[in-house]
Amino acid sequence: MKAIEMIATLRGWFSAPNEFLGSLGESLFFIFGSVAIIQAKSIERKLKAELPKISFSRAYVDERVVLIPPQYYPPYSSQTGSSSTPGTILPLEAVPPGFERQETYYFAHITFKNDPMARTAHNVIAEYEFYDDKYHRIPIFNFYGRWGLEKEQPATRDFRISPKKENRMDIPPTGEDYELDIAMKNKTEGFCFAFNDTNFSVIEFRKTDYVLRYEKILICVKLRGEKLTLKPFWFEIQNFGKNNGLEIKEIKSPKNKDA
Repeated sequence: MKAIEMIATLRGWFSAPNEFLGSLGESLFFIFGSVAIIQAKSIERKLKAELPKISFSRAYVDERVVLIPPQYYPPYSSQTGSSSTPGTILPLEAVPPGFERQETYYFAHITFKNDPMARTAHNVIAEYEFYDDKYHRIPIFNFYGRWGLEKEQPATRDFRISPKKENRMDIPPTGEDYELDIAMKNKTEGFCFAFNDTNFSVIEFRKTDYVLRYEKILICVKLRGEKLTLKPFWFEIQNFGKNNGLEIKEIKSPKNKDA
């Protein structure tokens, strides 16, 4: 009985070959199309797995008590400001021999991590741009971020080496946080400073070129590296003034500054 039904079916096909071929063609198109989509998705997943996947993790401020050793401080200099400049940074108090002075500093940081299912991000460098709350650029240029605790202290490093080379970091796909320093503030002062490796070359990190005299400071952080394509990250620092600290948080990217 089944054989007779099959023969009848085949007769129907051959009596209407166009309908048969059309149906067969649609079926083959669907099958091969589905296979192609699956293969394309597989290739896409493989390519993504071969790339780093860096993401923002957290922003925070810590408070540190710093011991200032005995040393001579010039009354005014490129490090401490000029007496003829309005709103100058006050000269620092000298520490006499045999004594130490304690200062309270606030340091603002941000951290990034690489997804455990990704690949190592090689030679990652962070470039910062600073803005006031109206998105007017603060004239601090060619500022490259310092990878906090992950790098040796600059006192043991050669400052003749380009910061672009020295401030690069490999970030393995461990999901662990890698810290970037952003800013620092002496508790007794109303302003703060942008902070990176070059701060270590001046007295108490107070590099006058990096002064930030605003209550609200916006920072654009651009991460660059091998096989790394990311949109800029944006952060806001709130300065609470003299005898108070700092606060930092991530904010949305302005529409006209998303490149």
